[in-house]
Amino acid sequence: MKRITIFLFFMFILLNYGCVSQYLDFLPETHYLNKRNVLKPIPGKYDFTESVNKGDFSPKIHQFIFILDASTSMSESSAGRLKYDVAKDLLYRMIQMIPDIYSFKTLKASGHKDTAQFRAGLNVFGSRGNILKGTFERVIPIDKFSRKQFEMILKQSRGRPIDSKSGSLIEPPSGESPMHLAIDASIVDLKRIETQTAIIIISDWKELSSKVIPTVHKVFQTFGENISLHNIFVGDDLMAKSHMESIANISKNAYSYCSKDLISNEKLNRFVEKVFLKNNRPIDPIIPFVEKLKELCQRGTGLINPEDALVMPIHFDLDKYYIKKEYFHDLKIIIEALNEYPDVCMKLSGHTDDLHTWEYNLNLSQKRAEAVKQYLVDHGLINADRITTEGFAFQYPYDKTIGNTTPEARAKNRRTEITRIDCQ
Repeated sequence: MKRITIFLFFMFILLNYGCVSQYLDFLPETHYLNKRNVLKPIPGKYDFTESVNKGDFSPKIHQFIFILDASTSMSESSAGRLKYDVAKDLLYRMIQMIPDIYSFKTLKASGHKDTAQFRAGLNVFGSRGNILKGTFERVIPIDKFSRKQFEMILKQSRGRPIDSKSGSLIEPPSGESPMHLAIDASIVDLKRIETQTAIIIISDWKELSSKVIPTVHKVFQTFGENISLHNIFVGDDLMAKSHMESIANISKNAYSYCSKDLISNEKLNRFVEKVFLKNNRPIDPIIPFVEKLKELCQRGTGLINPEDALVMPIHFDLDKYYIKKEYFHDLKIIIEALNEYPDVCMKLSGHTDDLHTWEYNLNLSQKRAEAVKQYLVDHGLINADRITTEGFAFQYPYDKTIGNTTPEARAKNRRTEITRIDCQ
């Protein structure tokens, strides 16, 4: 009897910790285990509530809808996890960071609660009952944003979501991918109030109807400058990712992201700030941006005139356009600075020596510029739209007085220059 009791005790600990460990895979920096082995959020950790209370931030938008893909393809595995689980985890962590404005003390005291509240909703598409039928469902109809309401839908217990009135997230992904229906329903729900609005879509962007693109056009025709569309890609299908990016190219207010680039809490926190909040602190971003990059000058890596243009050359081997390891640390600092100060823009100018034809070198110089941009994106740069690239072949030597007259001069000419520019 004693052995059975001990066995059951250890099974209880294992099962309960097993449930918690599912959270620990994706919330190690935002939650902690209390003495009862219960997962609890760390107060204020990656949460903008306190910053908004201080007046550092205010809402950039006033209403938003999440659209979650629950179709059959989301049951596929990517990097060892179901894409559907990755999407839900990402949404759960995002909810922890979005300020629950309804609960802000300063806003309650001011008597202007109604003008500051977020309105939010959650639409899920995919078949929830009949696998042969593609449908969508308003899991959370748009109303005053409540973090607790989203948590109730998204929290997991023993690997399964807690039951709710809709029960939609309990069922595994199934059915077709009628994303256009969920987007169209969002238009109907959101246009009741003419105000700044955001739609955030989390999907693997596979097996979508041809009606998605016309529906996205309809979004921007309906809301104009009042709408922003944020597409998050889950998975590893490059064709699906390309399709998402083509949809993001429909408007300057449409953006695309990869879930793997939002894994860290810091990066997801910056995403939440970009989408939902406006920074009220009157800071010229150029000044702290320059100060941050002065570290490169101190290390003697070749940064020239930081107060003027922040020109930094990345040199390449003959006929090559891959990034050398010696520049990894410098580029990491630039990525951190650009992410910290999202209002700064940069231009990447590719250059070559004169050992081949103009046409060959023009193509090579463009590849060198794009290689640096791709490196920045692949290693964490958020919002690459503010980075422009251009190739100049051998039109502008590093030193005009020497040109390409020596092997040393030609080596310096094989470069990409990183230059700070004014954003358009």
